[in-house]
Amino acid sequence: MKRKEFFLYMMGFAGFGWLIPASLKKQGLKEYTLYEGWVAGYFYYDGPEIEQYLRNGQPLQLRREPGNRYDNRAIEIFTGPHKLGYIPKIDNHVLARLMDHGAQLKAEIADVDTDRAIWKYERLKVRVWMDSDTAIT
Repeated sequence: MKRKEFFLYMMGFAGFGWLIPASLKKQGLKEYTLYEGWVAGYFYYDGPEIEQYLRNGQPLQLRREPGNRYDNRAIEIFTGPHKLGYIPKIDNHVLARLMDHGAQLKAEIADVDTDRAIWKYERLKVRVWMDSDTAIT
């Protein structure tokens, strides 16, 4: 995401939502990536057990976990019933606020790197995006 797009997005989040759809449509954007990065806690959940079934582009589900005792902005990542981990705490602030305001975020697997050691942080990469026509209440 370019700086201009991010600035327009944040203005919309702050209450100037009427600026976002026109600006994004003007630029011809249908969707834009909000986060692309590695999954935190991957080693501690179901990922290593089902890794052979994970594929690039596979849809994922994001779930807020506001009662998490370590991070009140926690966002869990699932594929079906299997928990893969979390959006890292350092990166989840804006995503959590968007989800709390009703934004429908989409997620998919961006990369599965099975060549890295299983305990490494950089094993599963996800991409989170939002369609430009998504309304935020």
